Amino acid sequence: MTSHRYLLVVVSQWNSLTPRKKEVSKMAAVVEAGGEFEAARKSFNTVGHSVCRGVIPTELTDRVSVGVEELVASPHGGILVHKEKLADGSIKPARIERFVLVPGPLEEANEVARKAAEKVTGRRLNTFKDKVNFKYPGGGTFKPHQDSPAYYPHGNWHVSVLLPLTPFNGENGTLEVADTLPKAVPMSDLEAISYEPVMLGVGDILVFDGLVPHQSGHNKTSKPRIGMYLTFTDVEAGDVSGPYYAAKAAGIDGMSLNQVDFTGNLVK
Repeated sequence: MTSHRYLLVVVSQWNSLTPRKKEVSKMAAVVEAGGEFEAARKSFNTVGHSVCRGVIPTELTDRVSVGVEELVASPHGGILVHKEKLADGSIKPARIERFVLVPGPLEEANEVARKAAEKVTGRRLNTFKDKVNFKYPGGGTFKPHQDSPAYYPHGNWHVSVLLPLTPFNGENGTLEVADTLPKAVPMSDLEAISYEPVMLGVGDILVFDGLVPHQSGHNKTSKPRIGMYLTFTDVEAGDVSGPYYAAKAAGIDGMSLNQVDFTGNLVK
């Protein structure tokens, strides 16, 4: 079996072994495939997040998985790659980002996610930031944090769509979110918040506000957990993606993945 098929194997094996949990958290809505987005929008407006089940076609996630594997092996077109050293000493990708500039399945998935997020939020959206996070066994975790404070002043409101390429569950360090009205919270207070795990299958998405506190734990399985995070801003904010990445390139804003909330051992 060739290496570029590895992610497809992971997806098919995990999807058959991982049951889907209907409850996401105490208050968040779960919208089944083909369902209306009214409940999802109500949940988003109440606690800042909601899950939509089965909205991403399997054929698309399969092509995205192959595309991600190819980009990791051969980054191009301005794509950024962050790597970490795992507990066993091996070097693995921790994150790739800025791939929607490259035509192909990842760009297509970004558009599908954007349209779903528009239905949930009721806003017209522009792409701001894109990334794929890898959580390997023996890799790092994410401390409690909020996304938007790291993005200011590039837009004053952000929404992200988590699009899993492998199932997200309690064993592999799924995302955990807070059921609170999204608002700015001092970092010192984030540890005291209660977090609920979000169980996702391939084809599901989680839509969450940039001020929703969230975290993720260790991957205790033998396989990587992989997910796309696609972040958008209101069209009224204009193009804030270009200035954001220009600031990153100039070293003004620092690294996108850093040791402030990520516990992994980052390497160049």
